[in-house]
Amino acid sequence: MNHNYCFSNKKKSNLKKTQILIKKNMFHSYFIALSILLLLPHASSFAGLGHALTGVIASQLLSPDETTYFQQFIDFMAQNYTNIGTMGEATRWCDDIRTQTSAYDYWHYIQNCYSADSMTRCAKVPSPNSFTVLTDSINTMLNETASLNDKGFYFLFLLHLMGDIHQPLHNIRMFSQEYPRGDSGGNAIPITYQNISTNLHEFWDNLCIMKPVNPSRPFSSKPKVQKSMDLLGAQYIANYTFGVDEISFDGNMNTVQSWITQSYGLAVKYAYDPIGLNNGSLTDGYVANCVQVVNRQVALAGFRLGSVLKYLFQQQ
Repeated sequence: MNHNYCFSNKKKSNLKKTQILIKKNMFHSYFIALSILLLLPHASSFAGLGHALTGVIASQLLSPDETTYFQQFIDFMAQNYTNIGTMGEATRWCDDIRTQTSAYDYWHYIQNCYSADSMTRCAKVPSPNSFTVLTDSINTMLNETASLNDKGFYFLFLLHLMGDIHQPLHNIRMFSQEYPRGDSGGNAIPITYQNISTNLHEFWDNLCIMKPVNPSRPFSSKPKVQKSMDLLGAQYIANYTFGVDEISFDGNMNTVQSWITQSYGLAVKYAYDPIGLNNGSLTDGYVANCVQVVNRQVALAGFRLGSVLKYLFQQQ
């Protein structure tokens, strides 16, 4: 395939190394498979493909009884909202309603301070945020007196925010002399790759591809979409192995805080890597790292969501 690009020998060598890195990543082929099998509209956000995969992975880790228990909350909410019939689809409801109201916008992230130059002062972390709402969500699900309406509402936020906290740029706000008021988790940083422009946050939201593909809903109306999502979920489960200490949840919210802190660290190390960012023109190495990091985070989000749901089921 001729892309009509001209490279020096050094650039050709670097490109070849990057291509090898990406090919070694088991999910290189899944981008191709999705673009072929899923007739998808372009759309933004971890709330698309990333969120759907998180829900699919978690659902495949549940027992039939656990699935039946949580499906009741999805079914209840689906009475008034479309395209949320399954857990994979329901993960996206929180982004769906953003077209109708901005009341819950702050719930999707937590703006933990990152002073890139160690001098610029940070703003106070706003509340509510993803951590406080996850706390409310779990407490509501544990509350025997909570209404089905409340449980349904917070259950959908639980599904969604477990994905959001694993997208590194949802847990950080970078301050510097260039961004004295913060960069809004990378939203204020323009980037370019393969002659396509976007912003840093959206790039990571879209699983590090410049022309994102997201599964159209309802899955049931498109058998190829449903099959592809199920196969992808199974591939993540088969190819990623995590220690019990990495994914287990026993009701202690300090565990969720540690997951957020871990994701924050990935943002500092990889998302804000100045060499890879290359003054807004992403390097191939940066993209290869992003692909590896963000796909592992999707897997972690799915496994950890499954763990949280199993805990909630046991407490009913």
